[in-house]
Amino acid sequence: MSDMQQLPLGVSDFSYLRNPAKDYLYVDKTDLLQSMIARSKLIFLTRPRRFGKSLLVSTLSELFANGVEKFAGLKIERTWEDRTYKVIKLDFSRLMGNDSIEGFLQALDDRLVLNMEEAGFDAPKTERLDPVLRWEKFLSSLKEDSIVLLVDEYDAPLTEKLHQPDLFEKIRNVISNFFGALKTYSGRFRFVFITGIMRFPQAALFSNFNDIRDISFMTLYGGLLGFTEAELKSSFAPWIEHAAAVRGEAFESVLKRLKVQYDGFCFDSSGKTHVYAPWSVLNFLSYPEEGYDNYWFQSGSGTSTLLRNYFRTHQLFDPAKFDRPIYTTIASLRSSSHVATLDDTQILAHTGYLTIKDASPDGMIALGFPNEEVRQSLGMLLKTTFWPSDFERNELTSAFCSAIVEKDPQKVLSVLNSIVHHLDYQNFTLTTESAVRQLLQIFCLGGGLKTQIETHSPRGRSDLEISLRQLDVVFEVKHVKNAGEGEKALERALTQIRERDYGSSLPGRDLVRFGIVFAEDLRRFCRIGMA
Repeated sequence: MSDMQQLPLGVSDFSYLRNPAKDYLYVDKTDLLQSMIARSKLIFLTRPRRFGKSLLVSTLSELFANGVEKFAGLKIERTWEDRTYKVIKLDFSRLMGNDSIEGFLQALDDRLVLNMEEAGFDAPKTERLDPVLRWEKFLSSLKEDSIVLLVDEYDAPLTEKLHQPDLFEKIRNVISNFFGALKTYSGRFRFVFITGIMRFPQAALFSNFNDIRDISFMTLYGGLLGFTEAELKSSFAPWIEHAAAVRGEAFESVLKRLKVQYDGFCFDSSGKTHVYAPWSVLNFLSYPEEGYDNYWFQSGSGTSTLLRNYFRTHQLFDPAKFDRPIYTTIASLRSSSHVATLDDTQILAHTGYLTIKDASPDGMIALGFPNEEVRQSLGMLLKTTFWPSDFERNELTSAFCSAIVEKDPQKVLSVLNSIVHHLDYQNFTLTTESAVRQLLQIFCLGGGLKTQIETHSPRGRSDLEISLRQLDVVFEVKHVKNAGEGEKALERALTQIRERDYGSSLPGRDLVRFGIVFAEDLRRFCRIGMA
């Protein structure tokens, strides 16, 4: 390993990464940066967390502030001809954690003053706490084409307050005025680059700027962040060989597993370019002995503030539907949605849980899970949202598996009712059979259980199939309004299992099949039986 370049895991500072003494591996995409800068002076880009937005911002900062000194040997070294500029770099994720508008104003003001001074400017004085006024006074004092502005995670303070509409609106108003000043003094900027996860119209980015270029789903920049398969094979081959040796697998076997687990993200409106999640790939290659783990969720990418706060104010959606293609238009992903009208498809696409799987020339696209890691992460996210206690989640999962392995229907029934009892989500209404299936699906996926929903067989489809280490399990779910209807509903479930031979498509292992009935009036499972 001593002869291999270091993996840049967790490195988001371009200057540090390019230090020759560190010898970090760097995938050169600087030709795309040159193209991007040449085509527009005001650019907006959305990507999920852990996709390298901060490193990209740092790369642009180094390029504009110091030229190509740190770009030796990279594509842009021979083509870059611009002069250097003072760079204002603002990370809006540093403005999170404020529970009042006064706290937010103070944080923004402190950050502005600090970043102005870091860029070599004296921050103008203001008589009151008014960061927008300070910002406008600063911009008015500049010459034309004199600075570069880089804003990372512009929407972080907004997504944090998604569930607090009053505070959201106050913070939105401040951010709107902040960006509004950019239009008034647009001539002062040589280049402006803004990143985020979502495109909020209320932030005034798109209402104020007719010439802002949103490159989030442009075909040309589909591979700007993340690793393409060609880049993975060419740049990381020694590390993949090392992982294969550690794991006792063939090189091609490792590549195949990486593709299933971490590939599949597409930010290309034509659906042609797909990329691997860089954080997950780098973690696997750094620690191959840990296996093909779920680094997406562990890093916090899967526990996005945006998603958590969305779930706190919206009805539960059906996770099962995302196992099938979701058809929409590229225009719907590019559009700005009001916070009150955000929908689950749009939210999941921008946070990385859904991605473009196919596209047609007329702008229609099919969305789906990028890979197995993300599919599992959705279940884990929902489970930690609805059952917040780590101890309770783990205890319930362990008890659930143990009861099934023991083939004890009454123990299974008891655990199922504990799952419902510990459910911490006021909008999770179990008033339909579909909702009950969702409950079980979320719990199983979030527990890391291999789960399939509505599995087809020659004579029908089962509600839920689970593969444990020792055996395979089938659940047929029935929902009744009153517990008095439970006995007949259970008999229908068991008859359906037998007549349609649910589980017959599973491998030739031990099989257990349960019929279960949920009574809405009791808000609990009232009947269980084995077929």
